[in-house]
Amino acid sequence: MLPWLLVLMPPTKMEPMRTQLQTVVSQKRSVMETIEVRRTAGIQAQTGDRVTVRYRFRQGNVIFMDSERLGVQFTFTIGQGEVPDVFELAVNGLQRGGYRKAVIQGTSLGEEFLSRWPLVKGDLTMEVTLIEISRIAP
Repeated sequence: MLPWLLVLMPPTKMEPMRTQLQTVVSQKRSVMETIEVRRTAGIQAQTGDRVTVRYRFRQGNVIFMDSERLGVQFTFTIGQGEVPDVFELAVNGLQRGGYRKAVIQGTSLGEEFLSRWPLVKGDLTMEVTLIEISRIAP
């Protein structure tokens, strides 16, 4: 009998990564168009969960904010109004390690973001990676 490393195995067919295109309209009327979603196994983030994310905002080749480059993770509770609506929309439904890339309206990030980045005009590309989910028991 040959060692297991030498046994020829038929190639396994891997299902290609699926991307999902969806338009989500929030209660605050900010629009987010999802370009790419990567899902993983585990529980999905939902309202009431405390989540930790890494994120990036860009417009064309200009990166306005990249939390990974800065070595920063951001934690908030979904549904508590702690962050702009588009953050909650982007994270809702992702699992730990999940990723969403979406086009958002720059104005949906609020006046504080726009005052810090006056060059933002029109739509931005937002990338969010869900690092951790803490489900708070009711």
